[in-house]
Amino acid sequence: MDEFKLFYSVLRYIPSSIRMESINVGIVIHAPSISFSHFYKLQNTRRVASFDDEYDKDFFKITMDSLRFDLNYPVDNDLSTESIGYENRFAYLNDDSFLSRQTSFLSNEFQFSPVQAIQTNHSTIRKDINELKKTFLYYDRPKSERITKLEVKKILSKNLRSYNLSNLERNPDIASDFSDEPIFDFKVGDKYIKAISFDYAHAATMATELKSTLYDVNKVVTENLVQKIIITTNDTSKVDLYKSFLNKLDSLSKTSKNSKIQLVQLSEFYQTLNR
Repeated sequence: MDEFKLFYSVLRYIPSSIRMESINVGIVIHAPSISFSHFYKLQNTRRVASFDDEYDKDFFKITMDSLRFDLNYPVDNDLSTESIGYENRFAYLNDDSFLSRQTSFLSNEFQFSPVQAIQTNHSTIRKDINELKKTFLYYDRPKSERITKLEVKKILSKNLRSYNLSNLERNPDIASDFSDEPIFDFKVGDKYIKAISFDYAHAATMATELKSTLYDVNKVVTENLVQKIIITTNDTSKVDLYKSFLNKLDSLSKTSKNSKIQLVQLSEFYQTLNR
């Protein structure tokens, strides 16, 4: 079955340029080969209001509608009377650069992440879109349906497939001390990659996952088995927990001067991989 690329970019709301804390409020998805582009906004705006005590719901709605106007093709029914000029807005719809062109103008409170891509096909595109929405608009789902490490790994795998890498290795052969499972999910060149999630339904499960990751990373760093590690995740909105985990990784990295450990969001993975 013929595959094609599905591009996406995540919209973050950053109310303070000083704190730089953010929450995902939308995702735009683009499939140039089938002339499709759509911006999906966060439905649970109460979460945005609780995140920012100066949240302006009218300004938020205006921004979301403006993005739908610029990004949605086919044009939404409620915007059909404003479709004049769509030839210019969507001149590059069938070009891989469309999202980069359409999202690069935003700054300040609203910022789009760098454009990423996954491989899809006609039979799985709806499922893939739903998985991307589930991954990045997690507050629209109840805790029992939040994304797990396996689902983050699945998106990561599709990301990597879209890059057509000749040096991609799955499940590189470095095992954990307490199981036969490999520590890392992928290897690209000399970079070892692991997917994690901060968004488990149960805090105890999440704590176990993070502790296990720290133990395994400490093992490979201390034994000088790996020099370059990329840990990727879907969620950094749990700011205190994210910063604490990042600080511990930084400490591990400093323990071995030969090691470089990076913690990045899936929405910035491709750019990190190529640094």
